[in-house]
Amino acid sequence: MLDYKIIYLTDDGITSLRCGVGAITSNFIESFPAINDYFKKRKINISLSVISFNTSKKNIGYRIDLKNRAKSICRSTGGKVYLIYRRKIRKIGYFDFSYWKKYNEEISKIINRIADDGNKKVIVLANDTIFANVHCPKNVIFVWIPHSLAMVHSQTYVNNAKRLNWEKEAISRINSMPDHFIGYISPFVKSILTKKLKVKKDKAIPFQNGFCLKYIKKQSSYSKKQIDKMLIKRGIDTKRPIILTFARADEYKGLEHSLRVMTHFTDTGYYYGVIIASRFSNELIVDRVQENLRKILSGHKNISAFFEYEFELPKYLLRYAKTQVLLNLPNKDFCPLIPFEAELIGNKNLQVINSNIACFNKLVINNHNGFLVDPYYPKAFIQVRKAISIRAEKKKTVIKNAKKFAQQNFDIITNYIKGFECLFEKEKLGKGLTRT
Repeated sequence: MLDYKIIYLTDDGITSLRCGVGAITSNFIESFPAINDYFKKRKINISLSVISFNTSKKNIGYRIDLKNRAKSICRSTGGKVYLIYRRKIRKIGYFDFSYWKKYNEEISKIINRIADDGNKKVIVLANDTIFANVHCPKNVIFVWIPHSLAMVHSQTYVNNAKRLNWEKEAISRINSMPDHFIGYISPFVKSILTKKLKVKKDKAIPFQNGFCLKYIKKQSSYSKKQIDKMLIKRGIDTKRPIILTFARADEYKGLEHSLRVMTHFTDTGYYYGVIIASRFSNELIVDRVQENLRKILSGHKNISAFFEYEFELPKYLLRYAKTQVLLNLPNKDFCPLIPFEAELIGNKNLQVINSNIACFNKLVINNHNGFLVDPYYPKAFIQVRKAISIRAEKKKTVIKNAKKFAQQNFDIITNYIKGFECLFEKEKLGKGLTRT
């Protein structure tokens, strides 16, 4: 029997749920028992430990249920949840690299303790850029899984040059060290890493995004009565078909373009619009994005807008039979989760319309397994109108194909098993393993 300790690093999804990384984390935690069972049948035993941040009850997105679930699953495998305290970041915000360095140093000490305790091989999965420069002992396998990169996600409120240097430092170390690798979350990300950032091809391991299908379907298995009650409670019109857009209130999510498109359809009175620009932090960028959306909303009726922390309301709306269109028009992204979760849990007639940016062009064929439009207004409106107006039978076929594609490609159990198998197959990882 081969024994491994998995140490999963994440800044969201354990004590809070605010973004895509948190969604991936919670889905991975739920899927781990199935992943573990798969490898046990192949004489490989895996324990899971998690290192994350301890979030205050007062913080946005606090989730005690996720923390308790993670503790339970880790404990059942012989692992543990380790929580470190997040330092208060006021002026610079999340992207304060001096704090990132301190977090990485603190986490490195925990990894050293875990690695020294016993003779099992240790694998560290470091999720997102914040943990890119965690230093591990020589006997530890390190996999950095970026969920965003400066080259793709350059933002006005971030020192992108510093961020790029941080990422290049990690890539240089990964390329030069035998037990270090980089996990890619989509084919598009792999191409960015290997072609533009010069990650060696044998260092790229597939840890592609996905969902624990049973988990997300269970989490959104609302009855019609429950859905109607929730929407009425939130002041959403239940008499008309709905056109929906939602994302966290960040500048690259394209919410302003989605909203401008939406107003054209809601002003006629046929559609009712819902926009959810969820507050994910107290940083100034959230206020700026939301203020811009309020200006666009001025003078337009037939739209409900939600600007506080919202993680459950979108699921009700996706399941709602009268939600006909989901607009997802980011102007840059890596491997967005929103549209593919919508395909998996959304009602059978939901038309998901995405922007035709590079990450979607690697996955979606327009009018075959999805709908792609220009992300910028006014072109977006013209193309969305055309997509909504296609023949009913054609639309039905495309929606069916899109749902099938999501089911086949966004199962996190299948995707992470493939990633672990790639690690286990590496020649370096086959040496010095403990056999029992």
